[in-house]
Amino acid sequence: AVVAPAFQPKMLETYSHGEHDQLMRWSYLAMKTCGCLCSLFFAGFLTLGYNFYELWIPEQDIGLLYRLTVIALVPAITLGIISPMFYIYTLTVKRVIPFI
Repeated sequence: AVVAPAFQPKMLETYSHGEHDQLMRWSYLAMKTCGCLCSLFFAGFLTLGYNFYELWIPEQDIGLLYRLTVIALVPAITLGIISPMFYIYTLTVKRVIPFI
């Protein structure tokens, strides 16, 4: 979610010029970049997370805490990959005043 806004200005520019194919290319690039960085983060946590918990809270049940953290982070893997796609709706929505 932190890396995805870096691609938004270029996506806005290509959409405003009507270059939809180029917008798709930027979307794929943003998804690949966010996916790689997200995967790198999760791989680092899977590798070093147990040792981190041992140093951080040595008197707790580290194995249980580590497993629960990994289970909680599994959905975030897909969220990290598709986070640039959330901006597509903002780009394509037409300005409509809602009736109250």
